[in-house]
Amino acid sequence: MKTGCSLLIGPVCTNHIFPAPYKVSADPPPARQLLKKMSILKYFKKREGKDTSEDRDSRPILSNVSEEQRQDHENEHDKDDIETVKRRKVINDDKERNEDGAGERTEDGLGKPPETRRAEVKMAATMVQHNIPLAFSDHLSPLLKECFPDSQIAQRYSSARTKTSAIINKCIAPYLMNEQVKNLCSQPFTLATDGSNDTGCPCHIAHNNAHAGGLVYSEISGFDVEDFCIDVAYWFKSSTKRKNMLDEFCVFCDTKYMEVLQHLGVRWLSLDLAVNRILRLYSALKSYFTSTDEKQARFVRLRARFEDPMTEVHLLCYQSLLPTFIEFNLLFQRLDPCLHLLHGQMRSFIRKLMSKFLKPAAFKIISLETVDLLGQENQLPDLQLCLGLTTKATLRGLHEAGDIPSSDVDKFYKAARGFLVRSTEYALTKLPLREPLLSHAQFVDFRQRLDSKLDDVLYFVQRYSHHLPFGDAREQDHLGEEFFDFQMLEDTDIPEKVWKTALVKVAGEKEFHRMDIIWAHLSGMRSRVTSELRFQRLSKVAQLVLCLPHSNADSERIFSAIGLNKTETRISCR
Repeated sequence: MKTGCSLLIGPVCTNHIFPAPYKVSADPPPARQLLKKMSILKYFKKREGKDTSEDRDSRPILSNVSEEQRQDHENEHDKDDIETVKRRKVINDDKERNEDGAGERTEDGLGKPPETRRAEVKMAATMVQHNIPLAFSDHLSPLLKECFPDSQIAQRYSSARTKTSAIINKCIAPYLMNEQVKNLCSQPFTLATDGSNDTGCPCHIAHNNAHAGGLVYSEISGFDVEDFCIDVAYWFKSSTKRKNMLDEFCVFCDTKYMEVLQHLGVRWLSLDLAVNRILRLYSALKSYFTSTDEKQARFVRLRARFEDPMTEVHLLCYQSLLPTFIEFNLLFQRLDPCLHLLHGQMRSFIRKLMSKFLKPAAFKIISLETVDLLGQENQLPDLQLCLGLTTKATLRGLHEAGDIPSSDVDKFYKAARGFLVRSTEYALTKLPLREPLLSHAQFVDFRQRLDSKLDDVLYFVQRYSHHLPFGDAREQDHLGEEFFDFQMLEDTDIPEKVWKTALVKVAGEKEFHRMDIIWAHLSGMRSRVTSELRFQRLSKVAQLVLCLPHSNADSERIFSAIGLNKTETRISCR
C-alpha cells in the first residue's frame, strides 16, 4: 500500500519566553553568597536528621550582615534553594541506585536514561509533524523543568535548537528513510506528480468544470460571482473600521457577525464557502453598502451590486448548484484508496448535472456520451430547472412585487441553463469516462463483487505482468477459482469488528467502508480444510489496484506544506 514520509524543517524567529522578573537583593555580593551556602547546609542537615540549633549557634558571625537581613534573606530564597537541592538529590539517588545495582533503569553513553532520550526524540518528531519552529526548542527545556519540578524526565530534558536539528536530520530522517526503502522493496508502490490543471489533475478538472460554467453564466447574466466575492472580501480585509461598522449593521439587522471569507481562484472549495458566508450576512451587507458613502471604485461596484435585487438571486443560484461540484471534488481529496469508485462516481456526477436541465428519458437509457444536450425535445421548462426552491421563490417574489422585469427573469433562466450545459459538456470532454482501468478496478469493491467478472482481474494481470506473475494458464485457473470463491462470500463472513474498523463517516452523514481494510482481512483468510490462504493470488491483484492513486491531491498537499515552511524569510530550508 502507499507509504510515505516528509520531514519539513526550518527555524523561524519567534517571541522569546521570558522568565519571571529577577528580584535583586540589597545585600552585598559576599554576604549574599554566604547566606545561600548556609541555607543549603541547613537543608542537608535537616535531611540527615541532625539538630541545626548547634550549627546555628556555632556559625561564624558575619560583620556585614545583620540578623534581620539574614532572616529576610532565608525566608525569601529558602524555597528556591530547596528546589535546587531536590534536583541534586534526584541525580545523587540515581547514581546510588546505579552503584548498588538496584532498579532496571540504565543510562546511555551520554549519561541520560532511555526515558529522557525517548522524550527528546518524540518532542523533535512532534515539532516536525506540526510545523513548529525549531527556535521554540531553545525555550522548551527550561519551561519543562519549571512546569514539572517533580518529574525526573523533565528535569533531565535538555534539547535546544542545535540538538533538536541533529536528532531530526541524523536520527529520525535516516530511520524513516530506511523503513520507507524496505516497504518499497517488499510491495508495489506508485509515484505521483502534479499534473496539468486541465488534463491531468482530477481535482482541478472538477474545479475548472464549475469555472467553465460560471464563465457562460457571467457572459449571459452580466454577474461574475467570483469577482463579486473577491471584491467583498478585499473591502473588509485590512480595515478594522469597516469591520466594526459591519458589526454594527449586523446588530441592527439582527444578524450574527461573521468575518467575510476570501475566495481564491486556485483553491478548489473556497467559492462555495464565500457565497454561503455572504448570503448569511446579506441583509447587513446590503444595509452597509447602501447606507455608506465612499468614493473608491470597488465600493462603487459593490454598492451597485447590492442595489440590484437580482444579486441575491444569483448568489442563491450558485448556492444551489455548487454542492454538486463540491461533493464530486471531495471524492478526489480522500486519503483512503478509492480508485474503484471513480468510474461509477464520474457517471453519477454527469447524470446529476443532466437531471437539472434535461428530461430523465433523454439520458436514462442511452450512453451519456451520445446525449443531445441542446435538443429542444430533451430540455426541461424554465420553471422546472433544478435551481433550488429558495432561488425560485425569491425570483418569483421579486417579479410579482415589480422589483424586476420579465426580461431579467428570462435572462436568469437562460444563464442558469447555459451554466449547466457548459458544465456538462466540459465534464464529458475532460473526465476519463472511457478509461478501462477505472471500469475494471470495481472488482475490489466488496459490495460490487457479484457485478464483477473474471476479466476485470485478468486485465490487471496482463497490464502489470511484471508485478503479477499469473500469466500462465495454471496460475490463471487458480486465480479464477479464488475469484469465484470471493463472489460467493457473504457479508457475515467478514467479522463485525472488521466492518466497524473500516467504517468512515463523512461530515457526520455519509458512511462508507475502506476497501483496503477489508482486503487486509481477506488476504489472511484461510481454508478450513487445507489451512491455505483462500485468496493468495487475488489479494495481490487487489493490493496493486488499491495502491494506485486516484488523484494527485497528496502531491498538492505536499506543495502546500512546503509553502508553509519555505517562505521569503526562510528561503534556505533544505
